[in-house]
Amino acid sequence: MRSRAAALIVGLSTALAAQGNDTLARGQVGPIRIGASVDAVNAAFGRDHIKEVDLRLEGMPSPALEIRLGDSSAQQPSLVAERFPSMPDRIWRVRVFDTRFRTADGLGIGSTFGDVRARHPIQGRLGAGEGHIYAHISDLELSFELDAAQPESVTDSTRVKSVLVVLPPNEWMR
Repeated sequence: MRSRAAALIVGLSTALAAQGNDTLARGQVGPIRIGASVDAVNAAFGRDHIKEVDLRLEGMPSPALEIRLGDSSAQQPSLVAERFPSMPDRIWRVRVFDTRFRTADGLGIGSTFGDVRARHPIQGRLGAGEGHIYAHISDLELSFELDAAQPESVTDSTRVKSVLVVLPPNEWMR
């Protein structure tokens, strides 16, 4: 009985600590590092906050973990951690929808394209992929999804609506 109670306390404290970590950095979102195991993500957030889904990106199976911090019945997940197709037990990218996650210089959901541009060089032109418009910061390997239908409509006041965190596979496949 005591061991169950101790395990519950450890699990709860781990989940609470994970929820308090709001770091958004190169290869990291809170306690999730790109390349982490699915088990590590489950341990960090607790299975009650995670739902396994298939995103069906580009018509292909795309297994992912939807993570809801706070209200586990919320419509929009806080994070979507995508499994690597050839290594489904590992996370290869994470999409961030929660405003609490911020870079060291304060960028995140709700920032403007002007804020992003003022703090970091944007690599090349704005990118488009999977139906989204992105501004990519290569030194952080972060792509800021902008609330715009096409690159031509982006202005400095266009808001960031999600952040994609990904690393080149050679940096985490060890």
